[in-house]
Amino acid sequence: MRKLIVHSLIFLLMAGGILGIPAICFGGERAAFDGASAAGWDAGTFGHGKSAALTAVAPTQGTDTTADQVASEDEMAAAQQIGEEGMIAVSGKDVKDGTYDITVDSSSPMFKITKARLTVENGKMSAVMTMSGKGYLMVFMGTGEEAVAAGKAQYIPFAEDKNGAHTFTVPVAALNQAIPLTSFSKAKEKWYDRQLVFRADSLPEDAVLADLEAGKLSYEDGAYTVAVELAGGTGRASVTSPAPLTITDGEAVARIEWSSANYDYMIVSGRKYFPIAGEENSVFEIPVYVFDQPVPVIADTTAMSQPHEIEYTLTFCADTIEKERNGLPFIIAAVILVAGLALVLVIVVVVRKKRNRHEKSM
Repeated sequence: MRKLIVHSLIFLLMAGGILGIPAICFGGERAAFDGASAAGWDAGTFGHGKSAALTAVAPTQGTDTTADQVASEDEMAAAQQIGEEGMIAVSGKDVKDGTYDITVDSSSPMFKITKARLTVENGKMSAVMTMSGKGYLMVFMGTGEEAVAAGKAQYIPFAEDKNGAHTFTVPVAALNQAIPLTSFSKAKEKWYDRQLVFRADSLPEDAVLADLEAGKLSYEDGAYTVAVELAGGTGRASVTSPAPLTITDGEAVARIEWSSANYDYMIVSGRKYFPIAGEENSVFEIPVYVFDQPVPVIADTTAMSQPHEIEYTLTFCADTIEKERNGLPFIIAAVILVAGLALVLVIVVVVRKKRNRHEKSM
């Protein structure tokens, strides 16, 4: 009897395999015979060395919460520094048409780019990035939260080069500027936020038409003010202008005060800055690398139902820079000046009195 039951089970399993009926396992329905996730990829596209064919692998809006689809900061590797202080953003119109090898800095050691080719045509730039591994199925130019809201049509799937490596072809808004990108993990089935910097200094010298030193100032150390213009976002936010500007050892730092207390951090050139404690509104001290050019920044607001990163630009106007006149050093100098004048006046009065007495005695 026992042998009959065993033989019957073997027959049913074999029949299921021949007829294409999913085999029944103790852990539930078997995912796929090649080890790939049954929910997501067309089985016919696996292992053929072609471009990825996305089916249902992309997160479906409304089936999960955003938190379930986007990796939290605790789930990501520690961010690493990208770019360099003082980099000047370079747009496509400032690069000669052509195709160039370019260095790309990634904020995540888990999103490693082994090589990249930049193509410039009529002021538009794009790059083919070759990845070190095959752990990411697609990318989106923005944050994971934005990717979930956008949907599959705007995702960029991987392609395989002649060596079988994964590549992504992405638009490049500007060189020397932190560009947000999120990548979808095959293993975790979540979006992981990164930032990339395509470095202009890695291009041939004659390829870049812009002066990478333009806009920098050589002011002596001290306290100044500078007019600052804000653009981007919804248009409801503003910043105080002119803003205090401090120059120390040739490096400029601006004090940016927002019209709201709801900003909990800013990102400038790939680095995160937190507000100064004890201020009524959100106040940040951020570096100023260039003047008279829009500087892309990101400010995270908690005013919405969930924290949301908003893209802005700040333009610091060089012709408005003025030496700070109302600080403590100026007050001290003024007190010393007044005291000095009073002392001189006393001396003059004393000398005159002595002179008058001397004249009367004669």
